[in-house]
Parts: sequence; C-alpha cells; structure tokens
Amino acid sequence: MSEEKSVYIEEIARLKELASGFREQSYLWRMLSLIQVPATLVAVITAIVLYLTANIIVHVDPKPSPGYYLTDQVPDKEFVLYAVEFANLISTFNAKTAEAQFEYASKFLSPQFYHDFREKYLNKKDLNSEIMLATKLEKTQMFFIDKYFIRVKRIAAENPVNNKVEVRLYGNFTKFVKKNARLVTNTEVVLYVYLQTVPYTVFNPNGVVITGFEYQEPKSGVSESLQDELEREDKEETRIAKRKRQKVNFKFYSW
Repeated sequence: MSEEKSVYIEEIARLKELASGFREQSYLWRMLSLIQVPATLVAVITAIVLYLTANIIVHVDPKPSPGYYLTDQVPDKEFVLYAVEFANLISTFNAKTAEAQFEYASKFLSPQFYHDFREKYLNKKDLNSEIMLATKLEKTQMFFIDKYFIRVKRIAAENPVNNKVEVRLYGNFTKFVKKNARLVTNTEVVLYVYLQTVPYTVFNPNGVVITGFEYQEPKSGVSESLQDELEREDKEETRIAKRKRQKVNFKFYSW
C-alpha cells in the first residue's frame, strides 16, 4: 500500500507541475494578445491612412527630345546605349555582315571622325582595312561585354560645349578564321568610346555622336589580368581625387 501511495503522490505532483506550466503559458498568451490586438489595429489604420494620402511618384530618366543638349544634361544611360550599340556593330560580325554593320556604325560618328573611320574600316582599296581582312580571311569575331564593369567618365573642358563622355567597355574578344578552323583566339580587351553632343538632325534626333574610340589589350609580359589592371587604375584615380578633395568624375553603370 505504501508503494501505491508514493506512486499516487508522485503522479499528483507531476500533474500539478504540468498544470502550473499550462497556467504560465496561458498568462503569456494573454499578454501577447493584449499587445497584438492594439498593434494590429494601429497597423491597419496606418495602412489605410497611407493608402488614402499616398502620392505615387515614379522617377524615370528623361530621354532627350530633339534639340541641343550639353553632355551634362544627358543621363549616363543614353551614352552607354550609344557606346554599346556602336561596339557591337564594329566588334561582333562575320564576313557577310561586316560591311553592312560598318556602314550603319558610321552613322553614329561625328563629321570630323567619319572620314578616318571609313578609311580604316570600309576602304576596299586597302588590303589591311577591316572590311578586306574580314572578307579575305572569312573572319568571325565576337565581343562579349561585361555589363558589370562598364565605366562612364565625364571629361570636362574649358568650354562646356566641348565636354566629352568616355564609356569604357571591358570584355572578351573571340576571333575565328574559317580558313583555319583551329585558329580561335580569346583575349581580354577594353574598348574606350568617346562621345559628345551636337545639334540634332533628322538622322540623329538625340544629338549624340561618337568622336573616337580605341582598343586596349593586355600588356605583354605582365602577369596580372587586364581587369585587375583597370581596377587598380580606378582605385588610384579615386585616391588622387580624394587627396585633392575633388569629386571623382567617373562611375560604374550596369543595366
């Protein structure tokens, strides 16, 4: 009997402890409900007030309308789009599409640069021109742009009318020559495209023209990659600007 009594007492104690735990949990839930109900009401009322009084403003980069704009009045996006479109036309082609692409690319150019471009790219009397090399070698090449490494740099002049914009495009060149199927080259390359604004024409309603471009390839005998070299140059230029307490005149763009 004594053993049964002790078991009974232990069971009663366990049930009392369990009931005490339930009681404490019930107090906790009551406290949470007292906080949650008014908080929910406040959140609902706040949401209704914000909905009724909200003034939605959507910021969209203005696209230049026909006219004349200084480079400072045109957003980076427009210059990047022009530079990328031009880069794709002159850097990604094959023997059959090269001439049409080069002709179309020439429409992006300023009058001062137009003649030099046609001599280098579209002169069929020069065996070393790009169109003749593409046709003779049956060359296909592609330029894959790293969209996360596009840099836009503003170049100020004494006269704001002469301000320029430099768009730096980093990527990889892949070249393939049909006459030698094994000759496939892949190299890093940087394309610098220089742009400016001029009074618009019916062929160029935005008045953005390309005044020049140049390629840069890795230096021979240098172990670091071209991307590492560019990152080092950017950091050095930023450091110099901060030391002179000047504003850094470039920023990166990614679409």
